[in-house]
Amino acid sequence: MTSAGETATDPAGSAAAGRPAHPRPGSGPGAAYVGAAGVTFLACVVLALLALTVSALIAIWPPSPGAVTTPSHVLGLQLVLGRDQRLFIIVALAGGLGGLIHSGRSLYEYTGNRILRRSWLLMYLSLPFIGSALAVVFYVILRGGLITGSSVQVNFFGFAAVAALVGLFSPEAMEKLKQVFSTILAPAQPGEDHLPAAGPHGAAAGGAAPAAGEGGAAPAPESTAPPVTGTIEPQVG
Repeated sequence: MTSAGETATDPAGSAAAGRPAHPRPGSGPGAAYVGAAGVTFLACVVLALLALTVSALIAIWPPSPGAVTTPSHVLGLQLVLGRDQRLFIIVALAGGLGGLIHSGRSLYEYTGNRILRRSWLLMYLSLPFIGSALAVVFYVILRGGLITGSSVQVNFFGFAAVAALVGLFSPEAMEKLKQVFSTILAPAQPGEDHLPAAGPHGAAAGGAAPAAGEGGAAPAPESTAPPVTGTIEPQVG
């Protein structure tokens, strides 16, 4: 039996198996729920970034091929960009837009269910930047090996759509990259403090939370099945 000040670890002898002991869900930093002020501030940040990203995407979008190229004005700055430069920026903005949509959708869902925890705030703020960078990586991979031709022949709408989907589904995009390159590269050895295969909250690998994917939802109830006699000793709680 553990005292009130101790940190409960994973069941079934993780130390004996050589795996690091993980804290019980809800015992780490940021376990408290986000208050009304925090939700309001985060919602304002997400909405402001959404509006800024959409306006910048419209301003950077290139004119039709027959039109005269004009400078783009973003936040009072005049930018003179070539088509390749515009394509890079559009891909990055579209990836960030997808990440912002993911953050906003998850934010209102977990706030509506009153289960938004502080430990997920970093994810909400970093997901747009992760989606933007990941979209650029996908764009470079596609242009480098799958799609040929100059920027004049490239469909901006197609790349913007792919970039937005990569930002919106960044965990799935990372998993697809992992599946593709695991056949070429040797698998890396897990670190000492890596997450277990199902994650600390019983989620999929990579730290995604159940159902919608994040937000600190309550963990699934523990199994009530009796322990197997003679194989694993019953855990003393």
